[in-house]
Amino acid sequence: MRNILAYLGLLLEVFAFFLILPIIAAVYLNEPAEPFLIAALISVILGLYFDKTNKQEELRINEALTLTALSFLFVSIIGAIPYLYHFADFGSRALIDSFFESVSGFTTTGLTVFSSVDTLPKSLLLWRAETQWLGGIGIIIIFLAILSELKTSSQPLYRAQGYAAHIGVTIKDTARSMIKIYGAYTVVGILLLYLFGLSFFESLSIAFSSISTGGFAVTDSFYTSTAVLGIISALMILGATSFFVHDRMFRGDIKYFFRTVETRALMFLILAFSVIVLIGFPHLSNIFFEVVSVATTTGYSAQNMSSLPFGFLGILIILMFLGGSSASTAGGIKISRVLIAFKSIPWFLRKMTAPKSAIIPLKVGGEPIDEDILTTTVVFIMVYALAVFIASFAFMFLGFGIVDSFFHVISALGTVGLSTIEISTIPVIGKVILIACMFLGRLEIFPVLILLKNIVKRE
Repeated sequence: MRNILAYLGLLLEVFAFFLILPIIAAVYLNEPAEPFLIAALISVILGLYFDKTNKQEELRINEALTLTALSFLFVSIIGAIPYLYHFADFGSRALIDSFFESVSGFTTTGLTVFSSVDTLPKSLLLWRAETQWLGGIGIIIIFLAILSELKTSSQPLYRAQGYAAHIGVTIKDTARSMIKIYGAYTVVGILLLYLFGLSFFESLSIAFSSISTGGFAVTDSFYTSTAVLGIISALMILGATSFFVHDRMFRGDIKYFFRTVETRALMFLILAFSVIVLIGFPHLSNIFFEVVSVATTTGYSAQNMSSLPFGFLGILIILMFLGGSSASTAGGIKISRVLIAFKSIPWFLRKMTAPKSAIIPLKVGGEPIDEDILTTTVVFIMVYALAVFIASFAFMFLGFGIVDSFFHVISALGTVGLSTIEISTIPVIGKVILIACMFLGRLEIFPVLILLKNIVKRE
């Protein structure tokens, strides 16, 4: 554990630098900067303490998974401090609501306890958006890209983020390439949104929340401009597309975007469900934008979710459950896992009826799939579905209806952020359930389970 804390300390030292942006915004806008300063100071002090009182050694994959889970927990706790300032008069609600909002940001979920954001300080809104931007790329990836003198192989940390392939010669090169791609799309998004009428603050915040497929809005009345919605839709689709696809595109192979089976499947889902919604619910506005928002697990919506028909909510639940591409900022089960699961059915039937000596490879999109990957995929989907049912039944026990219960659990676990009820009215235990779902969804379950296993083992 001391080894993990040593790396956690370094990570918190790095994290403190990202509080500079809201501090600058608060000073410029004449808003309270103290909450961000306090958070930065705590992050530095805690980071230095962990760093200097523990020794770095070679990280094993088990430790890397634990560090991943702990890093999200600690940055969410420190990131909640600015919200505490706003919730100071809310009594016992202050702690849970601040933590909820922070977790929702860093997990790129977008569920919010704020009934209105129009009255919030802009520096706090910017911080909300920045937490989603950081959560989208992953604080560990930023950590790997910045620090060059780690006393360990970067491979376990990289694998703990759910990645296997590289887009660079080394893990550090890969992490830096991912940040360059992510940063380039962010900058282009900011410029385009600004050119089409949004203020610089809105452009920055919306670009942060869109490319990260986070979904935190900066206004109660969402935008209606076709051009703005088009730019946001493009950012959401790019965010939900694999970084490995983007790398090929950045190298000049633009057509590769349409050659990968997972990207084609994502685009097919968006177009097919847009047509289904258009036919079934023609009275709804901005249908394509709404479907893109859900399919990419971003969660923007100009609709009043509580008044939508049951059929439309059912469509949203399916899309939230599926999620976007693997190795992207999107949540959900991920399309690649769904494809592997479906492809494995006829493969397994062929394997059962073939001679034992026959070699029958499982392929998805022409690529062979190792049986270890198939096993991991099946286990992940089973645990994911089990988490949905357990959390949903717990919600129903609190008095919520079956549709609302499943909708909110799948929204949180898929890091989508859509809601049919006011989150602030949910009891504390309900918020705790959603927080757990957001963590499980963003960390893709296994790091959290490894952390819990280690805690139980120590006891």
